[in-house]
Order: sequence, then C-alpha cells, then structure tokens
Amino acid sequence: MSFTGRDEATYAQIHFSRNDLTFTLLKEECPNMLRNLISASDSLELLEQIEKWDGEPSSQWKARADKHQAAIETGDPFEYAKVPKELSKMGAEEELRPRDKANLAQSLALLKEEITYSLKKTPAQVETLIGKALEA
Repeated sequence: MSFTGRDEATYAQIHFSRNDLTFTLLKEECPNMLRNLISASDSLELLEQIEKWDGEPSSQWKARADKHQAAIETGDPFEYAKVPKELSKMGAEEELRPRDKANLAQSLALLKEEITYSLKKTPAQVETLIGKALEA
C-alpha cells in the first residue's frame, strides 16, 4: 500500500495481484474499507476450523446459495471458510448447482490467497493444506 497526493487529500493505492486490479481510495477511508491479512497462527486456526466444521448446508438451494454469498461478502475468512466445507460434503453426495459451484470457487480462491500470504507458502502448498482440511 502506498500513499500519494496533496496534504488536503491523501490517497492510498492498493493492488490485488489475484485479479491484477489496482484501485485508489482516500487514506482516511482505509480503516473502514480494508483489513490486515490474518496472522500465521490465525491461518492454522482457520485450517483447523475447516477440518472440524460439521455444519450442514440447507437443502433449499436458494437459501443455501444466499447464505454462502453473504458469508463471502463479510470478508471474514472464518465465515467464508465454512462455505467449501459444507459444499464439499454436499458435492460428494449430489451435483452442485451453478451458484454453489461459483460460491465454492470464490471461497476457495479467497482462502488460498489469504493463507498463502500469511503462511508464506506457495499456492500449490496451500491448496494441499486446504484439501486435507476439507477431507477431514
């Protein structure tokens, strides 16, 4: 993150490498719009949560998809980590709907990115860690 601009209006420029996206916002808005990555110990706790999560997905696809989308939109890894666990359990038993597949892909991508940076591992290593947690 870098800050540029006049004293009256200082801006932060943030680059998201996964989407190759850069955007600019007022520096004073940063605390309201951004959060720090989770720590390495939080990442390990997150993987443990995925392993132990035993929540059941709703049998009604629209309610399930809306709940999962809301979890993703919170931006909280501990919330959207529940999405792949629920859907992977369900996917083993039946075909996932398109919204389920999209929510699964998005939540896995977000988890992989967050854990990759916090544990300083490669994306492939983190994919393996997440895979093991989902299989537990």
